[in-house]
Amino acid sequence: PGPAQGRPRAATEKDYTETRGQIVRSSSAVANAPEVDRLLQASSGSGLKAGLRRAAGYATGFSDKASQADKELAPYADLYLKSVPRFEGPQSDKDTQSYREAAGQLANPSVAIEDRRAALKTLVRLHNKSLEQMRARSTFGGDSAARRADNAAAVRPASPPGPSLEDRLSKYR
Repeated sequence: PGPAQGRPRAATEKDYTETRGQIVRSSSAVANAPEVDRLLQASSGSGLKAGLRRAAGYATGFSDKASQADKELAPYADLYLKSVPRFEGPQSDKDTQSYREAAGQLANPSVAIEDRRAALKTLVRLHNKSLEQMRARSTFGGDSAARRADNAAAVRPASPPGPSLEDRLSKYR
């Protein structure tokens, strides 16, 4: 046994940890999309009306629901920016660039709401693509780290439900 004997295991564990983290981040990004879309619909759009609303808010200290939605979007946009999926294949560089551009548009109030919603759809599509690639890798055997990470990140159903409260109470009637 030489000194290199431990390296494959360390690399496998590192791959497992990275893959599991990516699965969790991508799953979370997809799960957060409905809330982000709700905030986008409530946020201020681009244009003169939105600019006047922001200026009036700064001048008077008034905060409306649209400006509050804009502020609530910021942390989500930050999370999306920090969770760039790892893509594979010939389109990987283009997918990564497309992801970064879409994530950058998400909380930008000078971009029209429909354009930001389109950016959100792009983010979700790319996260789903990344998840499919990781699951394909684990399904077809090549990457045991991806397979183990996918299994670890999967939501496991709770134990079978017991009798309902109604059933439990019925014996006392």
